[in-house]
Order: sequence, then structure tokens, then C-alpha cells
Amino acid sequence: MIWLLLLAVAANWQLVETWHHGELFARARAWFEARGGLSAELVGCPFCLSHWTAILVTAVVAGSELSNHGSVDWWLVPLFWLAVVRLSNLANDCTHAVCRTPRRYKELAQEMEQLNGVTAAGASSAATAAPTGESGPGGG
Repeated sequence: MIWLLLLAVAANWQLVETWHHGELFARARAWFEARGGLSAELVGCPFCLSHWTAILVTAVVAGSELSNHGSVDWWLVPLFWLAVVRLSNLANDCTHAVCRTPRRYKELAQEMEQLNGVTAAGASSAATAAPTGESGPGGG
């Protein structure tokens, strides 16, 4: 059971790291951040996200135990879930200084805002502004 817990902790930790720092999900993160609200907080905060991903990891472990052994100690499932959350966050906290990859989704969030028209008024007024005192070829 200990090796299953350690495997689940590593899987949960990696799921959160992949979502939060990976290029694969950069546009999805930017979309949530541009929307704001509770959903952005739940998936933008690694601590919050780890609770949700741990549910998935715990379900996979419980399903595996059920298929391999024909039964699961169901009373242990919530305890296992909480242990996965706590230990994966503890591992993240302990290695915080050496396990960070750059996040570029803030600039992608700005792109999404522009595409969604949030800043379209500013962009259209800048595009129609007159040139600033430069004269063309031969126009001195």
C-alpha cells in the first residue's frame, strides 16, 4: 500500500506541474485566467488544483485495486485522497526552488483578451490614429 501511495503522490504532483507549467496546457490556462472568477482560481492555484487531480488519481488507484483484488476498503479512499493531496503539496513545497519551469500563459491571456474583443476598442483606435509627423518618400 505504501508503494501505491508514493506512486499516486508522484502522479498527482506531475499532473499539477504539467497543467500549471507545461506548454501543452498554456492556452487552456490563459483561457481560464482571461475568464477570471472561481474556475480561474480553482485551476490557477496549484494547491487548489491538486485536490481535484488527486480525486482522479485516487479513482484510478481504487479502480485498479478493485479489478486486481475484487474489493477495496472504501473507508480508506477519502484518507488516501487526502494523503495524496498533502504529500504531493509537501513535495512541491520542499522542491519549490528547483522544480519551476517558466510560465508564459500570462502573455497568452493577453492574446486571448485581444481576440475576445476585451481590448478591441483600444486596438482599433490605435490602428486609425494618424501617423506621427513622418513624411513619406520625397515629401519633405
